[in-house]
Amino acid sequence: MIAEKRIWILEDDPGVKFVYDEILGIRYKLLYFTALAEFRNALLESPAADRPELVIADITLPDGCFLHFLSSEEVTRLFETPFIIISSMDDVDALRFCFEEGALDYIIKPFQKSELIVKVERALKRNAAEPPIVEDPWGDRILEKLPATYGKVPHLTLKEHEILSLFLEAKDYTLSRHEIVKRVWGNVKVYPKTLDVHLYNLRRKIHETGMKIKANGLGRWTLIKKA
Repeated sequence: MIAEKRIWILEDDPGVKFVYDEILGIRYKLLYFTALAEFRNALLESPAADRPELVIADITLPDGCFLHFLSSEEVTRLFETPFIIISSMDDVDALRFCFEEGALDYIIKPFQKSELIVKVERALKRNAAEPPIVEDPWGDRILEKLPATYGKVPHLTLKEHEILSLFLEAKDYTLSRHEIVKRVWGNVKVYPKTLDVHLYNLRRKIHETGMKIKANGLGRWTLIKKA
């Protein structure tokens, strides 16, 4: 039985489309686009109620880059759907760029069937359970741990928020790579450089508040709070 949840997929390779049909086609309603222009037209013409719960996009399509496409003002206004990037690029800069642009996850081709299923299910569950956006993206749990002398708190992504919360709650504000991955991603397989990218972005954002995340070696980090 096919679920009611809709997934739009941007993919121009017929072979990969076959894989999606085999893995996801029995679980969700799939709609394919082979070019960004098609996808854009669908966004413009579809009422909000008919748009998907998730988008899976190859980062590079015949008529451009999906992430650059999302930055256009017209598309930004319409596109609020969570998305997963699929790419053959095993590159930390590409990964960092994807997360900075709002990707929920990043999957490298060729991927395992189980990896795709787990990450799609996780993204859909997160979207369904995501709380409404509030003015304070950090939430009371973090704010109450920070002295009033701290600088203005920047906007954090959900993952950055979770990681910073873990540091603030940890003994001596110190965590290992294993602890962070296990508590933030659970049993989901995580691309090895994913945590490095999130830590890089988090360190850059909290610098202005007076906090730093210092690498201690052997896969451990410590959050240093200003006096």
